[in-house]
Amino acid sequence: MPARRFMKWLGGACLAVGLAGCQPASKPVQMGAGKAASVTKPQRIVSLNLCTDQLLLQLVEPQRIAAISKLAHDPELSALEPQARALTAVRGDTEEVLLLKPDLVLVGAYTARYTSQMLRDLGFRVVEIPLAHKLEEVIAQTELVAEAVGEPERGQALIQTIREQEQALRTATQDDLKPWPIAAERSWQGYSTGKGTMMDELLQLAGYRNAGVLAGLNGYGYLPLERLVETQPDLMMTPDYARKVPSVEPREKLHPALANTSLNETILPTRMTICGGYWSLQVARTLAQRKSAS
Repeated sequence: MPARRFMKWLGGACLAVGLAGCQPASKPVQMGAGKAASVTKPQRIVSLNLCTDQLLLQLVEPQRIAAISKLAHDPELSALEPQARALTAVRGDTEEVLLLKPDLVLVGAYTARYTSQMLRDLGFRVVEIPLAHKLEEVIAQTELVAEAVGEPERGQALIQTIREQEQALRTATQDDLKPWPIAAERSWQGYSTGKGTMMDELLQLAGYRNAGVLAGLNGYGYLPLERLVETQPDLMMTPDYARKVPSVEPREKLHPALANTSLNETILPTRMTICGGYWSLQVARTLAQRKSAS
């Protein structure tokens, strides 16, 4: 059904049957009194993006969450799947969101675009959270969501944890005077991470040089096998979701130059790399520990 016809049909349905879900829920609770600025605390929050799901789970009580995205229930993708499992999950269709009567909807920059716009047109409060490609952008995400849900102090506590863990890793690598080993990420169909990515930042915190950067890769993109081999990596990293993909071959099948090397391999849990958070620093700590043990 074309968007204009759907909106006309939806408006008619709301008038005909008095569907409560066609209107935003009652105004959120306001905390504070007197001249102090009140803090709005939404009570029926819906998140339609995996990364906003995980921020939301860290910032508010479960009873204030009306629904999260279905991806949050996937243990291979969601770092907080155990907490998410008890909550309602939705695909992100406009109709199912309307029935939840949300007073706040959190969305990602490139997800549920049609739903997001339609909810805005119907008067719902929709907050779009940009992507995070580095830790400072994770902090900006946290501040934005914390402000939207009325929990700035909890947001600052999360940010403080991230900053402390980051500084501890940075201090440890500054004290390491030995040449840093080279780590290469090889994902589905040969994609890798280069300069300006979260993985590059985590590798630096762990005391590694990034093969993607050495090969001239900017951002996320395809890294030809020949260029990867030229960097002479010490560690090959493969996301766990890619282990069953035919294009991700074992080391000995990748290239003859790698067949008889001492190249180590490690599996990266996708749930700890797909969205930024304190768990991202756990990836860096694990890599740093592996480096110390080698």
